[in-house]
Amino acid sequence: MDIILVEKLRLEMIMDYFYYSIVDDIVDVLNDSDSDPHYSAVHTTNKIILYLECMKEVHGFSKVSTVREYFELIGYDEEFNEFETKRKRESEYFEGVQLAER
Repeated sequence: MDIILVEKLRLEMIMDYFYYSIVDDIVDVLNDSDSDPHYSAVHTTNKIILYLECMKEVHGFSKVSTVREYFELIGYDEEFNEFETKRKRESEYFEGVQLAER
């Protein structure tokens, strides 16, 4: 088997695992305390952006290109505004990298 094909297959498998990790993170953020959060909406947003960029790189296209569209894809479109409110609140004190959508 061609080495490029093997590497692409491995990357696709990693992306599948990453997909479920993101969904778990979204659920954790949505269920987290507003006054004392333990899960990061900013970190989860970064993961979504990276996921979308990698999917586009691997497949040459992506079904969705924004965080909002990703929420719609996984059936969490009604929860997006709540998540985004938490992300904006957290972003005021978050000390790490905050990726921006392209």
